[in-house]
Amino acid sequence: MTDVTLVSAIKNADISKMKVYDAFTPNPTTVRPDTQVDEVCRLMAAEKIGSVVVEDNGHLVGLAAMDELLHTRLK
Repeated sequence: MTDVTLVSAIKNADISKMKVYDAFTPNPTTVRPDTQVDEVCRLMAAEKIGSVVVEDNGHLVGLAAMDELLHTRLK
């Protein structure tokens, strides 16, 4: 379940008045751009997460989502 979906499911939550800070995961799992895809998949499965932040030298360079990996790169 994504952070936004989880927050949206909270009874009486008005997401139109929420800030990103209210819905994000602090200290998300990160990988480097040169991390092997199979390693990313194992990490995501072990941590039971659907996506990771891809960063290089402390800079965000992308996101990797399990759905994308399973349906495009691993075909």
